Amino acid sequence: MTLARRMKSIPFLFPVLILILFSCSAQEQVTRVPPVQPEQKKPPTDSLRLEIDRVLDDSLFASSFFGIDIISLPDGKILYSRNRDKLFHPASNMKLFTTSAALNTLGSEYQCRTECLTDGKIIKHVVKKNLILRGTGDPFFSSDDLDSIVNTLRQRGIRSVQGNLIGNLSYFDDISWGPGWMWDDEPDPDEPFITPLCIDENSVNVIIQPGARVGKHPVVTLQPPSTYFKIRNEGMTSRDTSGPLLHVTRLRNTNELVITGTIGPRMAARSFRFSVREPAMYLLTLFKDRLHSHGINIKGHLLLDTLAGNTKVAEIIRPLDSVVYRTNKESDNLGAENLLKILGAEVQHTPGSTAGGIGVVKNYLAQIGIDTADCTLSDGSGVSFYNEVTPAMITRLLEYQLRSPGTFRRFYESLPVGGTDGTLHGRMRGSRAQDNVHAKTGSLTGVSALSGYVTTADGTLLAFSILANHYPRDLDGLRHAQDSLLTLLASYHVTEK
Repeated sequence: MTLARRMKSIPFLFPVLILILFSCSAQEQVTRVPPVQPEQKKPPTDSLRLEIDRVLDDSLFASSFFGIDIISLPDGKILYSRNRDKLFHPASNMKLFTTSAALNTLGSEYQCRTECLTDGKIIKHVVKKNLILRGTGDPFFSSDDLDSIVNTLRQRGIRSVQGNLIGNLSYFDDISWGPGWMWDDEPDPDEPFITPLCIDENSVNVIIQPGARVGKHPVVTLQPPSTYFKIRNEGMTSRDTSGPLLHVTRLRNTNELVITGTIGPRMAARSFRFSVREPAMYLLTLFKDRLHSHGINIKGHLLLDTLAGNTKVAEIIRPLDSVVYRTNKESDNLGAENLLKILGAEVQHTPGSTAGGIGVVKNYLAQIGIDTADCTLSDGSGVSFYNEVTPAMITRLLEYQLRSPGTFRRFYESLPVGGTDGTLHGRMRGSRAQDNVHAKTGSLTGVSALSGYVTTADGTLLAFSILANHYPRDLDGLRHAQDSLLTLLASYHVTEK
């Protein structure tokens, strides 16, 4: 082909070349565009974390310290945690450790007994020597129980006791105040004196009513009636609303009740409750008064001694389940402290002590995988600010209890139920947490705790521990936050739909 002919063909080649080049370029551009990806959903736990953080990061809690651990019990997966291995004051969440140790150490057949004994013979309706009350730590022995013993004596025909009325306190040591308890908490009934012989939770009700007319002292009634207390009534029935308000107290280190201030002539009766100093002697006083009212004469004195009788006349028995149930439901401090000393007495075979009971609880916790070198246990109830535990320790305890078929149901049912009973009866009402959450509450100055079990919307049982320390305001704000978190968990789906 000549050069001229080649030159003539070039114009026809340019469009073809340009089309080829454009086609190749376009093809390269298409292959460089990444394929469209399906929308990625956040893992369920991510959304749960965001919701929980939103509650906790409120400025209201800026100065507070939260410890939280939430685990799925079927697989042990941690759904949320914050400071789970940091130490916190647990308040009454300490009762979880005490009651769990009691259930799993003492056994289901264990019973608290209050025995009425004599060291002499009963001849012709007369107890020839002493009548002895021996306690083994029943924290809920009541005036009604005392009446039952008196009725039994009456039915057995006893009309006189020639010796003394004796209270045997040898089952516990003689330390009646918890380690780290505040000295100025006396006479608060929530910090009762600890004894193996108890009566009405070692406290007394004082009922104040207006006097017969203006200018008269208020009427003071004790429940149960007793001659044990000295009453200084300086109060006044008055229509003057500008005067000092009615004030009732028991003077510290005494059993003197003091009434001051004013009460209106048409005001309803008011009730005050105080701990009783030397409650075992108070019990003996009530016992003597009731015996006399039933025609049984006591010739001797009221004494505290280690004397053990050889003949049982009557007894009151309280199963361990009953003690644990009431201790947790009502957050009863005397119940927890007596259980702790009972553990010491039963396991170490010495007079029950707080230190001995703590040793038993620590051994139990070590057996279930909790390192007690990393916490501080001081009492059984959580009243002491010396107690320090972590949220992870509490959820570990809750997880172990679930896997203990012999005791789990009793432990679970002893916990307050949201919106239904115990210390949770007024909380979580109208939410998905109502009748769902089984948990132990806890409160101290600046401290609010809530730990237990909740079932999610898809039927998964969770263990949780929510501990808050250093809160300077009224605890209602913390409780509201806890209830919000439990409502979230009750509405949560662990498995993605």
